[in-house]
Amino acid sequence: MSEQHHIPQDEQELKQALEEHDSWFRHDPDEPHHQDSHGDFNPAIVMGFLGATIVGTLGVAIILFPWFTRSIQNLAMEQREQNPGILQEQIGRVAEWDAALRGEPRWLDEQANIIAIPIDLAIDQVVQRYNN
Repeated sequence: MSEQHHIPQDEQELKQALEEHDSWFRHDPDEPHHQDSHGDFNPAIVMGFLGATIVGTLGVAIILFPWFTRSIQNLAMEQREQNPGILQEQIGRVAEWDAALRGEPRWLDEQANIIAIPIDLAIDQVVQRYNN
């Protein structure tokens, strides 16, 4: 069964209850019930530290971002110089994929009656089907 919370009735009981309750704080029982914090808090110092942290973080980001961007651009340029044909292959593949997506309808399997149609046409047909 749960214990009933005992409310101190007189000053002696209150002192004893406070001493038992605050024993881990090591407060004197003669101290008032309300106590100030155990340390000082200076909002100006906290705000200054927060501001310095934000400015420092932004400063590091502003310095490092262009450096990383230049590094990536230099690496890409080196790879293009070392492998000049790869870019042309990629452009060719992209053109093939684009033609497959946007080209003319074509049979994929006549036996199963499967046709590949351009993506724009497929989107229009799906929209029409849902509108009806």
